[in-house]
Amino acid sequence: MKVKPKPNRGKSHLSYPEIGLALKLREEGLTQTEIGQRLDRDTSTICDLLANFVDTRPLATKYLQHRAMSFARKVSQDANVEESLEMLDRLEVVPKRQIDSSQAGHVNIVIGMPGHPIGPDLSPSVTIDLHKLTDDHQPI
Repeated sequence: MKVKPKPNRGKSHLSYPEIGLALKLREEGLTQTEIGQRLDRDTSTICDLLANFVDTRPLATKYLQHRAMSFARKVSQDANVEESLEMLDRLEVVPKRQIDSSQAGHVNIVIGMPGHPIGPDLSPSVTIDLHKLTDDHQPI
């Protein structure tokens, strides 16, 4: 009596649906052996597949944190100011300033003490259109 080998055993390439299923099963906590049995594949094939899908972001973050000082030196020497600030923000060394949108494009000028009238003809708050102050009506 001749034993027929299973059709997928020994086959090292997985189809896209099989890859998706293997990754899903791994997320559900199945071992490589259990995934191999479900997909009728060798454990070594599953092991190789899962090794290619390891999330290396935590390792990359640790590496960049370890190299932050040398990286900051390089950025400060080679990059322009905008690039330097962006990199330092990403490394959480110097956070990006948040602009208060309610104050964007406005200039506040206070004469005297806030809340106290400065004279009979002027109120404590005077609004002036800055465009009227320039000859060519261009923004300052």
